[in-house]
Amino acid sequence: MLKMKHVALLFLLGSCLHGQNVLVTWTLFATPAILGAISASAISPGLPPSGSPQQFDAVSADALSPACKEANSVALALLHEGRFAEAGKELSEFLGSLDHSPENPICYGVTQGNLAYAFRDVGHNSEAEHAAQRSVESFETALGLASPWLCRPLSLLVTLSLERGKLQNASAILSRVESLPLSKHEDLALVKGLRGNVLEQSQNLRRALIAYRDSIAEWEKAGQGSSPDIVPELSNLALAYEKSGDITQALATLERAWHIVDKPPGDANTRVRLLLALAATLAKQRDTRRTEGYFQQAIALLDSVPPALRQVDGQATYQAYQAFLKEKGRDREASAIEKRAVALFGPGASSSVVRRKTLLAK
Repeated sequence: MLKMKHVALLFLLGSCLHGQNVLVTWTLFATPAILGAISASAISPGLPPSGSPQQFDAVSADALSPACKEANSVALALLHEGRFAEAGKELSEFLGSLDHSPENPICYGVTQGNLAYAFRDVGHNSEAEHAAQRSVESFETALGLASPWLCRPLSLLVTLSLERGKLQNASAILSRVESLPLSKHEDLALVKGLRGNVLEQSQNLRRALIAYRDSIAEWEKAGQGSSPDIVPELSNLALAYEKSGDITQALATLERAWHIVDKPPGDANTRVRLLLALAATLAKQRDTRRTEGYFQQAIALLDSVPPALRQVDGQATYQAYQAFLKEKGRDREASAIEKRAVALFGPGASSSVVRRKTLLAK
């Protein structure tokens, strides 16, 4: 049996126990010009970060063979480093090696689920959906229709449905997730956060605020009030406060999230997203000095990380800062930022703008 500390680093999928809410959609609060410059796909990868620790109990750990644990461990380490293609290759090759022995349906479900998240990280949502569905089918075959192992792949299907605007389908899948026998505070936090996502997209902002606060309370009961696990729900709550016009609460909530991630082991992409959210919220308050300070912090942070990690949020960061500078009439500086973006991300960096989707919209 693996020690719990080791198991926590291995798998993203399985029982919905002690992990980040991977379903959050990061949104920035800003003026229309800045919002138009933010790439929705760049700001909302499904997993920030992909290799989030996932803790299992001893029974869950024993259900997986050493080879299965090793293959998924390697892949999740690659995902965490931003090496998405390599992670996908590792998982695909391992799936091809599996036979039909009795122990392998669970391993197959875990691996397909992690592959689904790898696809999601690179924006291949159709492939992500197919892999998640295969994961669900494998767990159902091996463990029945009410196993907690179904939580992760079903949750990803909720997210994908929301992103496609299929609210009724997302709500139906979420109802199934809520029916699973999940009793730990971490589980309840994840499910309540998802419910907040659905309510927000349903334009039921009052109940969404309640769901996000309930989710945060569950994280706190689990002893995770200062853990990166709580950050996605804090960010969602901040967005909901902003939508309701309570900018003071939005900023206070974002600052709480920032204090959590602005230290190890806070990952760079999450820190960049929070800096952008703070910048765009302050831009709405016309606090030019602090807004620019957060933009500059975000760019300095991006410049300090490996290119693979920078690729996730870098283009959107540069575009948002460029839009901010143009709004202030600082065209020469905006042009310099645009040239830097083209040098880093290619000639399409100045024009590949996707307008923000009205989602939960991290």
